[in-house]
Amino acid sequence: MGNKAGKMCMLLSMVFLLLISSGCWDRRELDQHAIVSGIGLDTDPVENHIRLSVQIIDPSQVSTAGSDQAGGGKPFWIASTSSDTVFDAIRDMTNISSRPLTLVHNKVLIVGEDLAKEGLQEHLDVFFRDIESRTTNWIFIAEGRAEDILKLETPMMKISSFSLSSMLEVQPWKQSLTLSIIHNTPRLSCSFN
Repeated sequence: MGNKAGKMCMLLSMVFLLLISSGCWDRRELDQHAIVSGIGLDTDPVENHIRLSVQIIDPSQVSTAGSDQAGGGKPFWIASTSSDTVFDAIRDMTNISSRPLTLVHNKVLIVGEDLAKEGLQEHLDVFFRDIESRTTNWIFIAEGRAEDILKLETPMMKISSFSLSSMLEVQPWKQSLTLSIIHNTPRLSCSFN
């Protein structure tokens, strides 16, 4: 009788372990995230606030971007909002995007020229304190508006934030990079100082 009870206890233990050791209990599918690849900060001249723009990757378009299939759309979309602080603007993004922002894959943080002249510390502080933000992001100062840089599609890579990041990763000196849009054409001009 004792042997039978021991086997039953062992069987129940194994079933219990199988139930609680499932690796997918909190999984979230790729289409449940708003994966941010680039962030732009500008001044909002109308409301005198901070304007936050995020470049959100569209996974369905990225998968077909390199193939001959007609995906029909851009591999990203830009969402923008204005608020008193960067933190409030990130929080307000939930009103624009149906999915929560995922900052883990962010590559670049672009600050518009006007906002950079006012000072960066208070605006960048939220990114250094956020556990989801990486401290390895490239920070750029744009001539003009950061949002305009995020909207560009570059010839080599369709996602401008990836293009900017890869440009600096291959540069042996990694000093500074000036971003500007030339004559309102969809190409990016960069000069290294």
